Amino acid sequence: MDMLVLEQLSPIQYVSQFCRVNGRRRTLFRHYFTKNDRDRDGSINKRELQSALRDLYAQSINTEQVNAILDLLDIDKSVRAFELDVFIAVAAFSERYLYYCYSLAVQDQSERRMVLEETDFCALRWKLEGCKISDKLRNVLRVL
Repeated sequence: MDMLVLEQLSPIQYVSQFCRVNGRRRTLFRHYFTKNDRDRDGSINKRELQSALRDLYAQSINTEQVNAILDLLDIDKSVRAFELDVFIAVAAFSERYLYYCYSLAVQDQSERRMVLEETDFCALRWKLEGCKISDKLRNVLRVL
């Protein structure tokens, strides 16, 4: 990836454009999006997005965790509506974020990320040196 392109992206733009979601996960996320799209207009507001994420995890995550995900993705109060593709990206990122939080608490190394998965982001600090990206996007990349 060209680092100049990366410098122009917000965290939510990065996740929306470069997050790959398999068909089964996409179908699952679409279900929760549709279930929480109360007015059936094809977009959800922030409250509906929060509700959809909590539904996705069977209410096992709290509002603080949802807000942390939205904050990392730099989704603020000015964003009024979320389309399906953005919700799918947020939901996929939330899985990685919650896994990241869980793995920090886990002492058993066998449950941590596989070495092959880590190689994509190997030497991330070095790769981003001199790149003018936001701190929020740096944090998103670190979680991934």
